Amino acid sequence: MAASAGGKTDSQPPNFSMGGGAPEGPYDFAGDGLMDSDDALTAEFRHRLGLLPDEEEGLTEAFKQRIGLASDGECSRDLSEVTMPADIEREETITKFRFSNFAKSRFQPEIGACSFYKEPLKGPVLVATSKKTDIEKAASVAISLAIKRFCKDVTVPDIAPSVYANGASVISVVFNTLDGLSRRLQKNLSISSPSFSSSSSSPLFPTSSGKTPAPQDATDKMQKKYSIKKLFRTKSSKSQDESSNDPGSGLARSVSRSNSTSGEDVLDLGTIVANVPTTDLDLVQFIVGHGILRKDLRDEIYCQLCCQVTKNPSPDSAKKGWMLHALCTSCFMPSEEMLRYYFSFLSEILNDNKDYASFAKRMLHRTSSCGLRFHPPTWLEFQAAKIRKHIMIPVSLPNGRVVSVECDSAMTASEMCHKISTTVKLRDQFGFAIYIVIMNKVSSLGNGSDHVMDAIAECEQLMRCYGKREEQSPWQLFFRKELFTPWHDAENDAVATDLIYQQIVRSVLSEEYRLRSEDEMARFLARRWYIEQGQELVASRLQSMLTEYLPRSYLSSSSSSSRDGGAWAQAIAAAFNALEFPAGKKSKEETKGMIVDTAQRKWPLQFSALFEAYRVGGPLLPKNQVVLAVNCRGVFLLDEPYRILAALHYYEIVDVVFRAARSDRGPSFGVVTIRGDEMTFVSPNAETIAKLLTAFLDGLRRRSRWAVSIQDFVLEDHTRNASGMFHIVQGDVLELLDETQQKQLKEDWMYGRCERTGAVGSFPFDCVYIFPTCEKPPPDFLAMFKVMSSADVSTLPRKRGAVVIAKETIGRHAGHGIASAI
Repeated sequence: MAASAGGKTDSQPPNFSMGGGAPEGPYDFAGDGLMDSDDALTAEFRHRLGLLPDEEEGLTEAFKQRIGLASDGECSRDLSEVTMPADIEREETITKFRFSNFAKSRFQPEIGACSFYKEPLKGPVLVATSKKTDIEKAASVAISLAIKRFCKDVTVPDIAPSVYANGASVISVVFNTLDGLSRRLQKNLSISSPSFSSSSSSPLFPTSSGKTPAPQDATDKMQKKYSIKKLFRTKSSKSQDESSNDPGSGLARSVSRSNSTSGEDVLDLGTIVANVPTTDLDLVQFIVGHGILRKDLRDEIYCQLCCQVTKNPSPDSAKKGWMLHALCTSCFMPSEEMLRYYFSFLSEILNDNKDYASFAKRMLHRTSSCGLRFHPPTWLEFQAAKIRKHIMIPVSLPNGRVVSVECDSAMTASEMCHKISTTVKLRDQFGFAIYIVIMNKVSSLGNGSDHVMDAIAECEQLMRCYGKREEQSPWQLFFRKELFTPWHDAENDAVATDLIYQQIVRSVLSEEYRLRSEDEMARFLARRWYIEQGQELVASRLQSMLTEYLPRSYLSSSSSSSRDGGAWAQAIAAAFNALEFPAGKKSKEETKGMIVDTAQRKWPLQFSALFEAYRVGGPLLPKNQVVLAVNCRGVFLLDEPYRILAALHYYEIVDVVFRAARSDRGPSFGVVTIRGDEMTFVSPNAETIAKLLTAFLDGLRRRSRWAVSIQDFVLEDHTRNASGMFHIVQGDVLELLDETQQKQLKEDWMYGRCERTGAVGSFPFDCVYIFPTCEKPPPDFLAMFKVMSSADVSTLPRKRGAVVIAKETIGRHAGHGIASAI
């Protein structure tokens, strides 16, 4: 959510394309046109991008998808607890694991075989569920009632339960009910029963994947996944009073209501059944929501659905049951024990509902690959399931083009980014991300494993808070540049450079990106005119087009600008001539590249990957709950919106250490600085942040032109007189030169110029510390090394593997560090 989607595009509402009969077997996106292995980034191109072969080895597949370097369309997601066995489609497996055998051994005796039943159940289908707590038993009864209501097997009340009257979403109601009952059951029994706390339901600290929750104080201050305020930030800052009146904040308040009643001693299990909704979409979300939130209920749900469609005398009721199969498999998996039996059940369907069964099998593969959903199906998914069509979602590009992307329920941001990149022939995919915008709120999905439909579900829930229907949700998706590598080169990919340039132009026009002065604005517009209109600038024509170039606030009557339209035209023309554009000394592509390369340094916060984190160690901050902004310059610690609490530039960082979750807190990472401080943060994205920072630090060291001597060294040349001696002392700043100029350079030696003496010579690698930077660090920072003790400098990393000056590396990146201004 580094930046809102600037400019207004003519987006289209989602539509549906005919799906027809789904093919048997696992769903192959490569065969469906989503992924194309032929357009994979070549090793040479990745080298130019900055990822050398040994750098790539350290990146997990999940991390590659986060930064846009996935080799294929499937996501390696730890959140999927059940994987599809390799033999699941074999005929012998299907024959061996018949669902009838599963029902005989695991159904309750009074249920008997898997078969349709007219009335809602009075207890669980599975013996295993009957041995769980009373909460699971009551939930299974409520799920049965919801299935019967959805399939129209029983009369549906005209009035919905009052709990939904205030616009609360179904998932938040289910969450509150299960959470509140679990807390009260735990208190009454004084045992460690399965408690549905915020840490177990939220992907911030998911215990379902084997990770332990964060400290209670950190978890309480982290907003829950089911809060719109967690996912979205406002595009323009609001006052505290305005935020408190925002209907969107009602969802956050409703999620926390269970805490206020957690002290009650009465365990009213009838609440679960009483909260069964009445409308079709709400019933779907009620059923699927229980499966998402409660792992122990997933097999129960699938077994009830198998009974619903087996020997059902009503074709309409059976069809609705199959819709539930399709929607459930799109969000969660059955247990590993049941998976083969359930897949066998689907494979044996040969009647008119074979298309639904084939779709359900395909979605099992997709859910296993892309992971558990955090929200039940959206209105959009529900409509697609009813008419058995794929979803076509429009995504707006910075250049105004709208690309229609074929989606399913499991599609991740990584897959969507890759499909768009393939469509527009984008090679440099690093840092491009999917953004979702609704009203005055915007959120980045990144380009990793977040589900696109989960973000749309958040938007639909927001509409409920405003008292509107889900289908009225005015969300839009945008494909934008989110993050640059610190060594970004605009010459690598003309398509990427043009998209970023168009993003900058639209964002300056909408004042999302702001320039410091009117003169700077005039120079920027002069460059834009040259790129778009050519070498000739006619003042009268420019003045007539000012509204297309200047932000509205610069031309409004209340503007603080000292220039009117005519004065602005003159200022832009003067800048145009001063930059010598009439002479055509620079090409349009060079000018466009300069704007892009400068933008990453001018607006680092707007081009940042943002992560929630909680400080648990190190120097004190004004507040512990922060937003980490990782960008091309370093790590910025923010308090919304964009207020910088602290900043760590890459040249200040020595190392980044990831620590797995432990009994008293969730996964964390530490940032070790030159000064010896270590700032430790707990974050659900700790591993991704650590790997991202490590990749940037190592990549910068490989390309750095700057080092500092950490010990005295004298190189005597006996073939010449004493004036040929090369001598450096601790604290000397060294500019590294292309080592290919020194033909007889020894192994593990480097070649550079000492700034203090101006002498050029060779020196051992162990004598220097290489700064991870593309620009020369500031003088006050460099002066610190002159007074550091020997003990301090001995702790600086000097491992050769982290700093490899490969052939022509310095020469290729010699332009880095040269300041330029828009």
